[in-house]
Amino acid sequence: MEFFANGELVKKLTQAPFEFAWEGVGAGQYEIIAAVTDRHGQVVETPSVKVAVSQGADITLTAPTGDITFVPGETVRLAASVSQGGADITKVDFFQERRVDWLDTEAPFELDWPENEPGLY
Repeated sequence: MEFFANGELVKKLTQAPFEFAWEGVGAGQYEIIAAVTDRHGQVVETPSVKVAVSQGADITLTAPTGDITFVPGETVRLAASVSQGGADITKVDFFQERRVDWLDTEAPFELDWPENEPGLY
C-alpha cells in the first residue's frame, strides 16, 4: 500500500494494518490517495481526500514573568498571549504542577490566582 499527498509518495507499507501517523506535515492543502498494486501489476487507487493543515497557534506566558517572588495569599495575575496561526482559539489552559487548574475561554487570556501557597511553581 502506498500513500500519496499531492502526487508525492508519503509512505509505503507492506503489511497490515495499512495505517500510519503522518508527522511533520507543513501547513497547506493536500490531496491524499492510497494505491495498492496486486501480484499482476494492476494498480488500484482510492478516491482522493482533500485535507487542509493549518499552522498551529503559538502561546507565550506573559505574566508572571520568571524569577519573581510573591507573598503567600497575594493575588497573582496569570496571562498568556496567543497568536492564532490558522486555527480558532477556543480556550487557554493554565497548568500548575502538570495539571490544568484554570482555563479562560475569552481573549485576553488572563485570570487572577488568589490563593497561592508557599512553594516553587
